[in-house]
Amino acid sequence: MCLLTALLALVLAEPVAVCAQGNPAGSSGGAQITKAVGTIKSIQADSITIAAESGGEGDIFAKLMGSTKILRVPPGEKDLKNATALQAQDLQPGDRVLVRGQASTDGDGHTIVALAVIVMKQADVAAEQQRDRDDWQSEGWAGSSPAEWGRTGVSPSTLPRVRSCAATHPIR
Repeated sequence: MCLLTALLALVLAEPVAVCAQGNPAGSSGGAQITKAVGTIKSIQADSITIAAESGGEGDIFAKLMGSTKILRVPPGEKDLKNATALQAQDLQPGDRVLVRGQASTDGDGHTIVALAVIVMKQADVAAEQQRDRDDWQSEGWAGSSPAEWGRTGVSPSTLPRVRSCAATHPIR
């Protein structure tokens, strides 16, 4: 859920990019801008198939055009300042993507002509998750181990207390 929030924050942080792109050459003026978030299932020469995170959507097909902007964003980023450009051949199954583009005029609701693809590489996401697990393993829920309590000043006795119906207990 955090990844979805971060990807949506990226989209909302860059609304000018959607407006500046306009409509691709040869498309109707009334095409609706849409987006899809999910994981790449397969890659073809000029499109990608995405397993959408929204349960009812099924697979989404994103057509990649020559003008499609593909950006790689590290996990945890809130904007596109640290994004780097990628080529379509750099995409791999398992990569997390947010595709922003025009809904296809064929009316099936499952095809997007991509204006931009924002990518979090599967390896980057896995490395971030491993770092988080290592942090939890070494630091625990309080942010420090018992050996560091004296140095940091955090210990179970310094944690706030909450009053319940039974008694007052430290938050654990």
